[in-house]
Amino acid sequence: MNKFPTEGNLQQAKELFIKSQEFQNKGQLVKAIDNLEEAFILLPTRDSIINNLLILYFTLKQREKLKIFLSQIQASQKQYLSNIGQLYLDYLDENFQKCIDCAKKLLNYEEQSSQIQLYDILIKSYFKTHNISKVFFYSRKLLRDKSNYDQRLFAVGNILLCLSKPRAARWFIQKSLDINFNSAYAFDLGFCFLQLKDFKNGFKYWNNRFDGHEAKNKLFTKIPSIRSLDVIQNKKILIWSEQGIGDTLNFARYIKLLKEHSSDITFVVQSQLFEFFKKFYTDIKIFKYDDVNHENYDFQISLISLINTLGSTYKEIPLEKFGYTNNYKKRHNISKVGFAHSGNPSYFRDSYRSIKSDIFQSIFSINEIKFYKINPHFELYVKRYENVEDIGHLPIYDIANKLNDFDIILTTDTFLVHLCGFLNINCILLLNYNSDWRWFNDYKYTKWYSSVRILKQKNVSDWGKVIDIIKRFLRSKSNKKIN
Repeated sequence: MNKFPTEGNLQQAKELFIKSQEFQNKGQLVKAIDNLEEAFILLPTRDSIINNLLILYFTLKQREKLKIFLSQIQASQKQYLSNIGQLYLDYLDENFQKCIDCAKKLLNYEEQSSQIQLYDILIKSYFKTHNISKVFFYSRKLLRDKSNYDQRLFAVGNILLCLSKPRAARWFIQKSLDINFNSAYAFDLGFCFLQLKDFKNGFKYWNNRFDGHEAKNKLFTKIPSIRSLDVIQNKKILIWSEQGIGDTLNFARYIKLLKEHSSDITFVVQSQLFEFFKKFYTDIKIFKYDDVNHENYDFQISLISLINTLGSTYKEIPLEKFGYTNNYKKRHNISKVGFAHSGNPSYFRDSYRSIKSDIFQSIFSINEIKFYKINPHFELYVKRYENVEDIGHLPIYDIANKLNDFDIILTTDTFLVHLCGFLNINCILLLNYNSDWRWFNDYKYTKWYSSVRILKQKNVSDWGKVIDIIKRFLRSKSNKKIN
């Protein structure tokens, strides 16, 4: 690092900082980081460079980079920036209460310039600890500051979206975009429209995910993208899954609509789903990512973008049933129950959609029922309850083959609900109040799957009543026939 930067270094660092700001304003945060890291080498004492890097490492959840950078800040005696950086690191380490306590202390004596960042970390931490009243309290404080107002509006809109307030969220995010168009903000606006069942605008704005900071890199760029359905007749098409396993299972149904335009279709899926789709999609080619030859295709499109290109609407959601007949009217006692009460912990809203073990395990007191744990995470209760068996280690293909052996499946919003829906298996979705967009405002039934029934929270984070209903249901059906 240059302890005493030259005039040339100062000018170059300034130019790099300006470029980084331009990338940030567009939502291209990886490129912004690249420019700021170069600027930091040239000018390691400039507060604005340091603070922007802290924010970006935090936003992109680059924990290791943040930790290393924080040690460099501490060595440079930037105490208030070190305090902010430590808050970000505590948050990424899921020490949310520590974040709250330290941020509130810093608000009492930290300089004015960091106040907005402290409000932001308090909002995020209170959201994680499910203290919604505090979330709104600090959101109102955040909006009082008019500097970088587009960022303030988006922050509030994003929180409203996460709390399943899509109309209010849309207003705030749209206002932020009116001030400054940002691909990451536009991506979230797509979520608002989708939750309101507006597929046309929802998937259109979702196309910004390839530029927004949380989007995965676009794949297969050597193959031309499908711009119009008119040009793909008799062409070789590559469709690729880009998100989670549940998304692939959920949206694969749209591929059959593309078959009206081209008969030569290849679908690239996650390795965990390869054998599964080979079994059920016999009329198209199924590949793993590593097996794709770019030269074999005329056009490519991601599975999500396909929905937008097809112009599909909420009313036109295609139904798809494979494997088994609908078994929710089976007339026998419930004696075998498969379940999954937790999902991927890295998902931002996982603490809302997953049910903690100490709450869920009370259903195991129904000794007449044998329970089969399907979620992959290790749970101590498996050893404590004789009527619980762990099959979460099995591959998805093997799990799929076992599902029809169970009388019913209980699951939170995990890949399992999509697997059950895909195979037409009787399933009860235990749904959080602030659920993902694809469940809309559904409380009993979902347009995606005819075999799935929904049991949804009436209030945010209130799983107690949901579990009580499930226990009463299982007790009644463990000794009685299903009507």
